[in-house]
Amino acid sequence: MSNHPQTESEKIFEQYLNENDYSNWEFEPPISGCSKRPDYLLRWASGEYLLEVKELHQKGEFQTGARNYDPYSGMRNEIDEARKKFKENGFKNRPCSLVIFNLGDMDAMTGHPQVVFGAMLGDLGFSMKIDISMGEAVPDSEKNGFQGRAKMQPKRNTRINAVIVLQQMAVYDPCYMRDVNRKLLEAEEIKKRPLEPVEALEIQHAFINKFERRKSFVFHLVTHENPHALFPLPEGLFCGTYDERWGIVDGILKLKFRGDGRQEQLSLREKYPTIY
Repeated sequence: MSNHPQTESEKIFEQYLNENDYSNWEFEPPISGCSKRPDYLLRWASGEYLLEVKELHQKGEFQTGARNYDPYSGMRNEIDEARKKFKENGFKNRPCSLVIFNLGDMDAMTGHPQVVFGAMLGDLGFSMKIDISMGEAVPDSEKNGFQGRAKMQPKRNTRINAVIVLQQMAVYDPCYMRDVNRKLLEAEEIKKRPLEPVEALEIQHAFINKFERRKSFVFHLVTHENPHALFPLPEGLFCGTYDERWGIVDGILKLKFRGDGRQEQLSLREKYPTIY
């Protein structure tokens, strides 16, 4: 590991690697038979994995109000860029992955696995059977699925085995969540009505000094597997305590792994939805 100019996404990805005990990696290593270099080479469990790290930025001024927008375009542009990088024959027999970090693209819904898979496998949509003789849809024939504009198909773009979204997650102290919730419920019981937002905030702020580390932040990865990949990403890679992994199983999008830490935090937020 040597000093080198870094993008924000590269710095954060390296932080993730180091914090999750992935110590055997190189930045922009030379690859035999290739004129281009991948951003990272990771050695793990006797294998070598190449990763291209990209970041999304807001393009132009963000427009508020009702409007049409494409949630896939930013991710698809980066898939195209990674495909060009891994196109050389020297990458042919190597597992290659794309890592994406969203630094402000308000249209790119990178936190939604369905949308990420839509960028990979085709626009989200649904189909149904039509009874031509009756001129109407066949009851119960609706089927969700991926439609056109796919970037990854059985014989196209099979070298990229996954789109991996790098995210930041707030981690809350369970004791803080429990104690604040108790105070909120007590206040509602006294007032005999739901609390106004400003009232709830005042109660939460009262606990700031008591729980100095009530909230911290971690970076984690959400892996979206390419079902058409020549060399799939190993099941155990990038499966840390706050990581997730999604894949297509029997034609259906399914959660394949969720770390214990992430599950605990999601459960806390479901149990205490009013607490920040």
